[in-house]
Amino acid sequence: MNMKIDGQHHSAGTNRTQRGELPAAPGRVGAAGSSKAAPGTDRVETSPDLRLLAIATNAILESPDVRPEAVEKGRRAVEDGSAGADEGRLAEAIITHLLGQ
Repeated sequence: MNMKIDGQHHSAGTNRTQRGELPAAPGRVGAAGSSKAAPGTDRVETSPDLRLLAIATNAILESPDVRPEAVEKGRRAVEDGSAGADEGRLAEAIITHLLGQ
């Protein structure tokens, strides 16, 4: 089945989700475990993976933009010619760092 989404045309049944017109599903349980949610309230639960991603993102955003010790290490490697001398090792180090291993 092919479906096209077009902001100019509405399919039959697209108005059902307007406030107060949502059909009740039999046996459906509300977010707090009750059979009915209070009118006008919403609840969102996130997956453990999404929570972990949020923690990692916050850690990145809170880390300093410049790490002086890493800059100095890179400067020394450029000066002594060891920076980029072994492309395979460099690629492996980047991949390992990105994977957090």
